[in-house]
Amino acid sequence: MADKRQTLRTMRRECRRLEAESEIPYHVHHRHPRSRKDVYPGKHINEKENLEIMEALKHRSWHNIVANYLPKEIAKLLSDKYLPRDWYFIA
Repeated sequence: MADKRQTLRTMRRECRRLEAESEIPYHVHHRHPRSRKDVYPGKHINEKENLEIMEALKHRSWHNIVANYLPKEIAKLLSDKYLPRDWYFIA
């Protein structure tokens, strides 16, 4: 477990480095939401494969639209509300 926490710390350190270089704020995004741990069986939520560094504005915008939805829920939302009616997004 300690190495998993280290991964998150390392990613956050990388965010601070990028911010210092570019003056753009960055966040660590969890591909599988931390609040939905039950749908990520057998894996730790802070594993590197689940973490992504994103510009903070894009990260906040993403969550404003999809909250903590899962991929299938996001696909349904995009299909129902944002795509032309004869298109369907599949996850």
